[in-house]
Amino acid sequence: MYRILLLVFLFISCKSTDESAEFFKRGNYHFKKNEIDKAYHFFSEAIKKNPNWPDPYLNRGIIALNKGDLVSAQNDLNKALDLDKDFLEAKFEMARFLNLKNEYDEAEKILKEIEPQFSEKATYYSLRGQNALLLNNTTEAENYLKKALKLNPKSAEISTNLGYLYYVNRDFLNAEKNFKEALKIQPEFLSALSNLGSLFINQGDYNQAFTYLKKANDLNKIDLNVGNNLSFLYLLQNKNTEAKVLLDFIKVKNENDVYYLRNTGIYELNKGNSNLALEIFKKIESENPETEYLFYYLISTYIKQGKNNEACESFKKMSLIKDPWQSKINIKC
Repeated sequence: MYRILLLVFLFISCKSTDESAEFFKRGNYHFKKNEIDKAYHFFSEAIKKNPNWPDPYLNRGIIALNKGDLVSAQNDLNKALDLDKDFLEAKFEMARFLNLKNEYDEAEKILKEIEPQFSEKATYYSLRGQNALLLNNTTEAENYLKKALKLNPKSAEISTNLGYLYYVNRDFLNAEKNFKEALKIQPEFLSALSNLGSLFINQGDYNQAFTYLKKANDLNKIDLNVGNNLSFLYLLQNKNTEAKVLLDFIKVKNENDVYYLRNTGIYELNKGNSNLALEIFKKIESENPETEYLFYYLISTYIKQGKNNEACESFKKMSLIKDPWQSKINIKC
């Protein structure tokens, strides 16, 4: 399952003059053309020419955030705010940074502070909705995302975000509706394709799941979320050879990815290595117990090994986290 997406905007300033401003304009030009490396270069040149101008720090920080380089993003955003403590766009991006760092309460403080100035921006309410969802404020999250979609009804990102909220709440009908709406807007929108694949896996419709996940994987063979979802689908069908190809690729990219680890445990279970599978599942439980389908496989492994007491203890925990496959567990406790 894809996590909810974040919408971003590039700040276009009318401040400063001279060479720094020229480099800044060129950076914005290349950013709009999705020539990110060139944009980063020109924002850096603008900073060299005028290190006391906050605007290029902000835009360079946005690029770093989009790349997942949180250290560089934090440095640039802090510098922008050091130079201008009232820089609203930098505050918004700092809230986005804090959200990505899982510091949801701190992000919420900033978002509340800047709301009056962002009351007509879909990007703001999309982020506000995501943050509310991660704080388990699902009603607020739905309201914010619906407001974002009203402000920008042609956004595949926001439709996908709203679909993800419904997915989390097990409202699969509305989740599917929003994911498909996103694909009407943007037929090759990767996260909507991947999320639809996850949704059909959950419902046991593996043919439809494969249709969406195969298309997503053909579009982007290096996306870890897509690779994890597709390898999970293969494992469910005991296509262990196909799953192993994807797992080996993901391991090189991020061997600590929790869904890669879960899928590795399932692979070992499929191969008859229940002790190794159990070791992997218990490790995930200690660090990321909310991982989707984890408890189904943890309990299944305990049952396979005849460890009924441990299975029952895990079943109690499973009941607290709305695991989608709880009804598939057949156990007497």
